[in-house]
Amino acid sequence: MWNYPGNPAEASAVLLNQSMLLQRSLLLVCLSAVVFLARISRADEPVTGTEQPLSAEVLAERARQSLVVVRATDRTGSDSGLGTGFVIEGGLIATAHHVIGDGRESRVELPGGRLVPVVEVYASSSQQDLAILKVADLQLPALPLAADDKTPQGRDVVALGHPEGFRNSIVSGVISGHQDFEGVEMLQLARSSERGNSGGPVLDRQGAVVGIVTRKSALQDKLGFAVPV
Repeated sequence: MWNYPGNPAEASAVLLNQSMLLQRSLLLVCLSAVVFLARISRADEPVTGTEQPLSAEVLAERARQSLVVVRATDRTGSDSGLGTGFVIEGGLIATAHHVIGDGRESRVELPGGRLVPVVEVYASSSQQDLAILKVADLQLPALPLAADDKTPQGRDVVALGHPEGFRNSIVSGVISGHQDFEGVEMLQLARSSERGNSGGPVLDRQGAVVGIVTRKSALQDKLGFAVPV
């Protein structure tokens, strides 16, 4: 039996904290498993970085059929969150956690404009600001994940999303650095990020996802951040 000093309220607080830490750990394991399985499926493909770089036009054309709009709704049914999502292996959708929040109903707008409900939040982490969503009968191509464990500073990338609801916008940029926010490693992007971009994929010039857009700088307009995959 565990022994806790102090009164019962303090003991309950300790137990609650331990439960939250365990839950977060399980979610991170689940997210890692999704990424790991996606990479395993690509083990026999050429290593990212050895192919000829693709133009922004080609990257946009290839990726747009994998992009969706993620909409969270409040109790009245009005939109309370707007962001981007993209399909990964297994028919799941990756996005940013803050787009859907906790306990809010969410819908996904498919490339053709059809709205479908999110049937399950497969995994999520507020610390990593990541969420994996599941919708019924998803028939969209998955974006490949980069084979590199770490995207080097200076690499050319493009980011796709739906800023302010404008569909399938693309902007070129560069990995200008690596930052640490409260223990979470982030890719620093020399590019702007607006409402609606959150959850969008950051692609290298071979078309593989190297990160997921999660935040923008409060000090610099042309600076954004992404969680590496």
